[in-house]
Amino acid sequence: DTLGPYLHDLGKVLYYSDDPFLRTIMVLKPNWIPKVISRVLLEPALQQTGGILNVHDLPRLWDKDEQGQPYDPRLYPLFLRLMQRFDLCFALETDPSDKPGERYLIPLLLPDRPPASLDALPDKARNGQKLMTLYYQLNFVPSGLMSWLLVRTHRYSQNLYWRTGARLTFQDQQAHIELDESKRILRLVAWGTSPYPLLLILKTTLDGLLERFQGLQVRRTLLCVCGQHGY
Repeated sequence: DTLGPYLHDLGKVLYYSDDPFLRTIMVLKPNWIPKVISRVLLEPALQQTGGILNVHDLPRLWDKDEQGQPYDPRLYPLFLRLMQRFDLCFALETDPSDKPGERYLIPLLLPDRPPASLDALPDKARNGQKLMTLYYQLNFVPSGLMSWLLVRTHRYSQNLYWRTGARLTFQDQQAHIELDESKRILRLVAWGTSPYPLLLILKTTLDGLLERFQGLQVRRTLLCVCGQHGY
């Protein structure tokens, strides 16, 4: 517990002492893990499934390493946990028949277009509801930002995802997140009778992610339609 975190901070090993599962393992060659994970991220079949990884596919994806040696199946949970730790995937439990840890969604492999079943965004507040929109104007879009945001907010999911956005819900309030990569604008929209807590959750999550990037300039603009009289 003393030497592991120190070597981890130096980049000599991978060791997560704060994780009950990962703290039992120390990876002596950190460069080994990206090679393992890339076999999932570059798998064409997963792109056809909309980014859904089934644990039954793991023996095929992680059959042998670069030297032709078979991976020990006991390492599969470790690899999956590391992917979750890196905000590359999260466990799906969208169907009553799903078992915990049986299916995972990889946001980087999601379709580019929103689902056809996605309802249009409200254009004004109705029936006493409020509509709040928070715009993030970025000077550049960090690579992987939306993937991390989708992973961090998946607990509020309505199971409506695409590569640059999602539809969310929390305590009967609705939200929409979407990135316009060409304009470098990330939009958070929340609506309902009391949408501010949900918007604050999304803002706090996104701000935490943006703090990772040095040189990133962010301009925030908040619009609120709070009734019949407009903004």
